[in-house]
Amino acid sequence: MVWVITVVDTVSKENYVLEIDKPNILVGRRSDNDVVVSNQSVSRAHVTMSRTPTGFVAQDTGSKNGTAFDDNDNWLPLHGSKEFNFPASIRVGSDTFLTINWNDVIDEAEAVMANYDDENDSDLSIVDCIDDEEHVAAFLVLDLCRSTDMSNRDETIAYHTKKRLEQMYQKSLNDVAHIFYKSTGDGFLTTFHDARDALKVSSDILHRTRTRNKQSNNPDIDIRISLHFGIFFEIGSDETGRDIHGNDVNITFRIEGLQQESFDDPQTDIPKINRTLCSRAFLDEVEDELQSKGMQVEFCGKAMLKGIQNPMEVFLVES
Repeated sequence: MVWVITVVDTVSKENYVLEIDKPNILVGRRSDNDVVVSNQSVSRAHVTMSRTPTGFVAQDTGSKNGTAFDDNDNWLPLHGSKEFNFPASIRVGSDTFLTINWNDVIDEAEAVMANYDDENDSDLSIVDCIDDEEHVAAFLVLDLCRSTDMSNRDETIAYHTKKRLEQMYQKSLNDVAHIFYKSTGDGFLTTFHDARDALKVSSDILHRTRTRNKQSNNPDIDIRISLHFGIFFEIGSDETGRDIHGNDVNITFRIEGLQQESFDDPQTDIPKINRTLCSRAFLDEVEDELQSKGMQVEFCGKAMLKGIQNPMEVFLVES
């Protein structure tokens, strides 16, 4: 029986799941925590969660920016300690959100679904938002660089910069078919049936932003793009809001944020901004397309992605 914790950071776009087999866990920025969060609004030792003989308790350890529990979309500050049930959603600092489960609860939900009867679904609304079908797709994650700094300096300029990027990205998407699209706050997640379409869009949006930066007196729009190929599962509906999840979604977000120091033995200089990184899985899908267009690819090295067991080969795509 373990903790199952989903971590989502709205600034870094980190999104991953941890399973921790301990009665007590500590969340914070320090590297020896059980759940390590890099966001600077999170304290080095931020909040503890413990299993007790009577249930589960969370306690803020005196963090600078506080901890809050979600209570029907109202964020209630955590003062001292609090007993809680599953699933629980908490915010640590200002931008990091944890969804907390205990695997007994998950097992119970899966058991209910295993016994699901199509003729009597009135009490099983959980099924409505779960799609068991695997969807094979190319993933593109685009992120606007330095958006937090931009917002701190001038919220109005930051807003218009994001809107301008969205307008350009929509134009890049006009000529291709995509499966799923959503804004991630400072960027976008998009999936495609054909990896060649994802490659085309990544090249086009980089060209558009560079051209715009040369012609505009406004702050530059600098971006990072990651490309991956794999599977996803769909959750939600048109009425409740569609979304996707899966390990390959997480991998794509992790690749986007990689920098030179992310590689034990980097094989090339990796630009910090205005670049496209891709996985081996994506490269295998578009190798012929790259050759036909004369586009170059450089091997960056192998990187350990947070929450992913094995190191991944990552490549820099010429744009």
